[in-house]
Amino acid sequence: MKTAVNNNSSSHQRMYNIELMRIISMLLVITTHFWGHGIELTSIPVFTFPYYFGWLMKGISYVSINTYVLISSFFLCQSRFKIKKLFSLWLEIEFYSILIYGVTCIAGIISISFKGIMMALFPICSSEYWFVTIYVGLFLLSPILNFVIKSMNQKQHLATIVIMCILFVLIPNVFFFSKWLNFGSGYGIVWFVVLYFIGSYIRLYLEEKCIKKKKNLIGLLAFIFLLLPFISRIVIAFATKLILGRVVGAGLFFSNNSILVVPATVLFFLFFLTIEIKSERIKRIISFLSAGSFAVYLLHDNPNISGYIWGLMVSNIHLNDARLIIEFGLVVIFIYLVCAFFDYFRRLSFKKVHNIHLGTDIDKKINDLFQL
Repeated sequence: MKTAVNNNSSSHQRMYNIELMRIISMLLVITTHFWGHGIELTSIPVFTFPYYFGWLMKGISYVSINTYVLISSFFLCQSRFKIKKLFSLWLEIEFYSILIYGVTCIAGIISISFKGIMMALFPICSSEYWFVTIYVGLFLLSPILNFVIKSMNQKQHLATIVIMCILFVLIPNVFFFSKWLNFGSGYGIVWFVVLYFIGSYIRLYLEEKCIKKKKNLIGLLAFIFLLLPFISRIVIAFATKLILGRVVGAGLFFSNNSILVVPATVLFFLFFLTIEIKSERIKRIISFLSAGSFAVYLLHDNPNISGYIWGLMVSNIHLNDARLIIEFGLVVIFIYLVCAFFDYFRRLSFKKVHNIHLGTDIDKKINDLFQL
């Protein structure tokens, strides 16, 4: 099968582009948590400075989860299944889950309980982290998805994406009052599979030269679409306030599978593919920061410590003046850097474990079964 965005001359360079995208995506994940776990946007008076700034940042950050899944599908669609990858992922999740539970219990942040112990010991099955549970499910499905994708030609692949987007993007946005094709609202395994097909299509069929030639257009469109969720909220808020006397339905397009967020995600992804990184120093920084990106999520969004972290981070935030912009940026960057540096030491201590050969016979059987 032809691989368009993966030629030998630029695959190494492109890896840094994608790793940079991984970093930005995780910064946007922290952003959406800042305006959810930290400062609850729905409690801020409408049409005020923090209302506009908060919803602007929140709207832009909605591409974060989609982008992270697209990055994974971009690589997984051309990878052979490896139990070792699953083991490494499980080990990292398990380590942080147990560590954080133990520390928070000792510190008196939470009380020890049977339920808490079970969730800490089985974070994937207990959905301690919703994203982790679905992501592991997607990883386990990847051999099947790759087998299906391999059996398709380009037109069939594109047609599959179009049909999926009609079912899980267009219809849920038009008939928003019906839940049957919108279960999970872009947070379920079905939506992750849709993103897998989109990410694999980009990897397999979009020509690198064509993407780079349209860099300016892609960048402009990405910028516009990233702003559209925020604009839609303001327009709906103004209109309903004027007509009904209260704000109703302003968050209509604030979801991972929104008709505004999906094209914003794809354009955002494509734009990063056009970026060329030449500086060796920047490459080293990107490599270091991206290696800890997943741990940033596991550390700062663990339910046992998330509330405590955000209570500290936003306790002195100035909501009603321009200092909010600077303080917001500092908090997001600070959380990322602290978590990434912490994970650096974990990776050093786990280095020997990751060198263990594991599950090669199982890998071969699974890959042979699905002709990978």
